[in-house]
Amino acid sequence: MNHEPWQTSNVLADDIACVELSADDLVFGGDFQIAVVLRAILGGTRHWRLHPKARELWIRMIEGNDLTDDVWLWMDRDEVWLREHLGPDFLAYCEIPKGDWVDAQSALRRRINQSRHPRSHVGNPRNERIHNATPKQRLAAIFWLTFNSNHVKDLAIELGHTPQGMFKLSDMVSGIDFAICGSWDAFPEDSAAWEVAVTKLTKDGCTCLQEQEWLARRLRCWFNMSSWLDGKPPTMEAIGHYSCTRCRSWCVQHFTSSPYFDEGFPKGHVML
Repeated sequence: MNHEPWQTSNVLADDIACVELSADDLVFGGDFQIAVVLRAILGGTRHWRLHPKARELWIRMIEGNDLTDDVWLWMDRDEVWLREHLGPDFLAYCEIPKGDWVDAQSALRRRINQSRHPRSHVGNPRNERIHNATPKQRLAAIFWLTFNSNHVKDLAIELGHTPQGMFKLSDMVSGIDFAICGSWDAFPEDSAAWEVAVTKLTKDGCTCLQEQEWLARRLRCWFNMSSWLDGKPPTMEAIGHYSCTRCRSWCVQHFTSSPYFDEGFPKGHVML
């Protein structure tokens, strides 16, 4: 009796269930793990339609042909959790055609056949933390790692956009928080590091957090996630609220050459 390669490999049941779906069942029910990666790519590149090059990157990230930047860190039962907590609107937002669903499924099958999953966490402290995290934490971490990956930043530049992960934390944090249903609130507080970061911003003349309490709450959740993920606090250059003179000056200095730049800030409202 012939066996598919994954039938004798240590792979996830979620992945096996996905690759064994018929095309019609896949289109009807979708796969949230696949969709999360796509939505993060679209948000990070600021290109809301599925550009052919964004589609190509999506397929490569599912397949996992770059072990130095592998974002497929899901664990078993994550698909059930995502389905319960994200809901059908998440899939509807992505608008994935049938042919693209099938190609994404084929990429996941290639990942399984090449035995690259799920051992990418071994020996990597960051990935081991994600491996041992809750599904809510894993969703936030995987979305962020995809959104902020070098591949996504490079593609954004190629498509003529300033990468969303490189400026205006105010827009970035608000958009991602909405996309992942507030999952950034699942991480432990890093209060001491947060106070140091806020003090530095204040001394530098940033007024964003004082003027926008809602922004401070969301940004602090992102800060906690980043501290947990990398084992050290993130750097906050420009929060980027429109009324902040300091952040406006920072953006003028760094992004005046961008064709998407307008009055000190890149054009367009961020929706992920």
